[in-house]
Formats: sequence, structure tokens, C-alpha cells
Amino acid sequence: MLPRWGDVPLVRIAHSDVQAWPAELSDRGLAGASVRKTQGVLSGVLGLAVRDRRLVLDPALGVALPALEQGCRRYLTAGRLGALAEAAGPGRVAVLVLGYCGLRRSELAALRVRHVDLLRRRVLIEEAVTEVDGKHLVWGTPENNSRRTVRSPAPWSTPSSATATPGPRGSARRPGRSGSRC
Repeated sequence: MLPRWGDVPLVRIAHSDVQAWPAELSDRGLAGASVRKTQGVLSGVLGLAVRDRRLVLDPALGVALPALEQGCRRYLTAGRLGALAEAAGPGRVAVLVLGYCGLRRSELAALRVRHVDLLRRRVLIEEAVTEVDGKHLVWGTPENNSRRTVRSPAPWSTPSSATATPGPRGSARRPGRSGSRC
């Protein structure tokens, strides 16, 4: 922001200048998401200037931003997912649940035995847990408050193949730790 706006007085910033800036950033190779974030910072500064009555109008209002690029989604075949699960060793079931049910890591870490119905092949997603500062677990609802039930088409959901490895005293496994932890 500084090279472009650092020496420009607030009252000299025109809407047309602010509108042209995202294109300049894109031309320099910034991705759409980075352009949006950078523009958001400028917009926040200009909005604050309006609220502080340093500007009458916000020159960033109505600025068109570049569309976000949608990356190509890739999915594993059942065979590749199975191979990955076997390579995961003690994390086999976790890999299968993530792959077949589409859970987030924080949702998998918060799963409890009562959330899994092996006979009906359903998993109830009610909670999510994340680790903060490497020591504290923060429990909450899933992202976007998306409590839901997911079906499992997978072979992991037979009683003979399911292995539960809860944390100490039945607590959550910390995401991202080594060993059999999820």
C-alpha cells in the first residue's frame, strides 16, 4: 500500500484512482484473493476517514474487484484413498472418514463414539475442536454452524474395521499430532 498511497493526501484520493488500483495489482501478478485483501485494507482506512470526518465521501465505495479464481478440485479415487489409508497405519480409519465423509480436521478431532452410528452408516457432526498455542483446546460448533449428519458409503463403517482411539480420559485427539492421533 505504501508505494501507491503513502504520500497521497486523503482528499486527493479519487474513486477512479481506487478503481484502477486493483487492476494495477493484478497486472503485477497478485492473485485475486490478495488483491481483494489489499483493497479491503485501503477501503477500511478510507471508511475510517469518513467516520472521522476527514473525508465527506468514501472513494472506495462501489469499486469492482476481480473475481476469485476457483481452483480445480481434485478427488481421490476409492483405490487411491484406500492406498493412502493403508499407508497411514494407525491413522487408517481417520483417513477413510475424512475421505469418504468430507469432514474437516477439527470435526474429526471432536468426534465421539456417540456421534457414530455404524449400523446406519451415519456420522453426526455437532462439534469442532481446534488447538490454540499448542496447549489449549477450543470447542465450538462446526464451521458456519453447520451441524449435520453425513452418510458413509465406506468400508470403515463396519464394526469389525472400526477402531476408536480416544485421547486421554475420552477427550479429543489433538489435530496434527503424530502417531495414531487424528
